[in-house]
Amino acid sequence: MLLCYSGFKLNAWIGLFNMIPAGPFDGAKVLAWSPLYFGITVAVGIARAFAVNPLVAWSLLGVPVRGF
Repeated sequence: MLLCYSGFKLNAWIGLFNMIPAGPFDGAKVLAWSPLYFGITVAVGIARAFAVNPLVAWSLLGVPVRGF
């Protein structure tokens, strides 16, 4: 369970880091394409990295979870 939690948080941080709107990062490309989708993507990334508990996310997906 701890491995899944760590993977969830690492993936959230990598996704949020990739949305930096500069240079070769995808954030610059998405921002140039659509500021609305950039904002939505960054908001989801922030929610996943900071606000959403992975246990809540898994339960929303229907995965049976036990606390650790």
